Amino acid sequence: ALWTRLLKKIIGNSKHEATAATIGYEDDNATIIELNHMCAGPQYTNENSNAQVAIGTNDVYKSVLVVNFVTQELGGKITRPPGPLPVTKTNVATFIDPDGWEIVLILQWRFPLRR
Repeated sequence: ALWTRLLKKIIGNSKHEATAATIGYEDDNATIIELNHMCAGPQYTNENSNAQVAIGTNDVYKSVLVVNFVTQELGGKITRPPGPLPVTKTNVATFIDPDGWEIVLILQWRFPLRR
């Protein structure tokens, strides 16, 4: 739903190893996300965990237009329309992806580099 692609997948071969997947975008300078599934231990679901992914965007309002289109095609829903947070005034939006996980879009701040 976020147009990421699978960059690498490592599958554990015993019940004590983890399976890991690295996802990212076509841009070599983009941030990547590594997802891990521990084979031993509890089965995590969106009911028994508090997983949340925050993704920076230059324009939360434009990003939500795309999310709205994608959720209509693949499922999910927008749970917090774009707008400023009460205290920090940072623009955010929240949606549930087709698998039921919460994703937050947040205005990406660009700080000038010190020289």
